[in-house]
Amino acid sequence: MTPLRRSEIAAYLLLQPVLWILLTWGAGAGHLWWPSAITAAVLLAACWRAGSQWWRVAVILAVGLMCAFTVDGSLIKIQLVRYAGADPALPVPPAWIISLWLVFAATLALPARGLLTSPILAGILGAIGGPLAFLGGSSLGAIETNRTGLIVVGVFYALVTPFLVLVANRLMPSAPGRPARDGLPSRSRH
Repeated sequence: MTPLRRSEIAAYLLLQPVLWILLTWGAGAGHLWWPSAITAAVLLAACWRAGSQWWRVAVILAVGLMCAFTVDGSLIKIQLVRYAGADPALPVPPAWIISLWLVFAATLALPARGLLTSPILAGILGAIGGPLAFLGGSSLGAIETNRTGLIVVGVFYALVTPFLVLVANRLMPSAPGRPARDGLPSRSRH
């Protein structure tokens, strides 16, 4: 995979909150499918951009999918969170929540891969960012939760975010000439 240019990194990092707003606003406004379709197109473009390494991005997206079903399925099951478009009888997150997880995983795999390498920092950011995202979703009418729900979200995200970061950093190779995780220059693999 060719290294991302600074403009591409900036575009990915700006696109992530735009997609978050689109998906969350869409859910709150009753638009449960078309924002997810747009997100799917963006994620396909990210896989395409990865060239011959597309499968690495796809594996990270699959891990994000697993996180969506584990974390948000659990939140639905224990009835701490209600999502727009979710069936409360089934512990299955709605499509827009799954899309948010896929965007989050793709962000960690592509632009943020070199920026976020510490699992401890990832855990702290997850513990803070998860509840803040849920508060934002609540203000847009897409999520209903309470203080206990926000605390549990913080704990879940403090555990899952470092896992996603570790997977992304393992699967996505460092750019040639840049230090890898171990501090040694990366070697091209054939």
